Amino acid sequence: MSYFKNVITFFLNPIRKMVSLSPQLQKFIYEIINRQEFGNLYEHEKMLADTKRIETYKRAIDKHISSDDVVLDLGTGTGILSFFASKNEAKKIYAIDHSDFIKIAQEVAKQNNFENIEFFQVNSRDFNPEIKFDVIIHEQMGDYLFNENMIANLLDLKKRLLKAGGKILPGKFEFYVEPVDLHEEFNVPFIWENELYGIDFSFLKTQHEALDEFIEVDYKQEWIDAASVKEFLCEPEPVLSFDLMGLNSEGDIPRSIEVEKDIIKKGMLDGFCMYFKAIFDEEITLDTSPKSEYTHWGNCMFRIETRTCNGNEKIKFTISFPDLLDIRTWSVSKIRTQ
Repeated sequence: MSYFKNVITFFLNPIRKMVSLSPQLQKFIYEIINRQEFGNLYEHEKMLADTKRIETYKRAIDKHISSDDVVLDLGTGTGILSFFASKNEAKKIYAIDHSDFIKIAQEVAKQNNFENIEFFQVNSRDFNPEIKFDVIIHEQMGDYLFNENMIANLLDLKKRLLKAGGKILPGKFEFYVEPVDLHEEFNVPFIWENELYGIDFSFLKTQHEALDEFIEVDYKQEWIDAASVKEFLCEPEPVLSFDLMGLNSEGDIPRSIEVEKDIIKKGMLDGFCMYFKAIFDEEITLDTSPKSEYTHWGNCMFRIETRTCNGNEKIKFTISFPDLLDIRTWSVSKIRTQ
């Protein structure tokens, strides 16, 4: 997460606690944060340095975009996806981005003699060309998949600008919420779980009023990386799968999912790790699991009170995400093993 986003979040948290923001105001604030984050050069450098991301997109574009295709690149950023499509001799590419960073993409295109790309600094909702597109390419996936407004943006473009029989790359997704065992040195217990050198904090578990003023909205969420993950306790399986070509609206995404999984490994259950898989086709996929090859996407874990698993239980839990854009509204609850 960028420095700018962290600063904005710091100032917004007290506001969110005091008042319930209207959906319109929430979207306005989101647009400001999103525009500033992707106007940050370092964010683009991280994405260009993500070898897994770059190579997967290059393979998919080489396979799925031909000289007959008119292409829309949503959120072009540095223009890298448009440049891949141009190298593949796409007929014409329209690259759009609402950030000022599109000026850099334009200059890169000029310096590298990409002549079949036209750039537009515009929010996709306000982009109204007179043509329709064979392919929409994008990388609208946030750390927790939904948080760059991917579904609403792409469904809008699909409805208005994609030809019948056209493609969205990537268009299929799987979302994972996996019980995880962290290496002991990376696990951060709740304060009431601690007993250090005979000093007992357990009474604080019931002192809700005393603790409330010190608890942030995202108190039970923690950003983790591959170094902290010892293992997943279950065989990874998606809790949610969807195809953008088959969705009509964001409302088609369930906001609460009951999950049941088999625990197959002994270990300590420290929380639930989220990641996603973007599917271009049966052969080309990109996943952000901390147990896979590194990507620049982060992984959020829902913290729970640590419990021991023997390796032969079933675990049941509920994952809820009432606001797809705001992970602070998400939760894992009703956790039980048997």
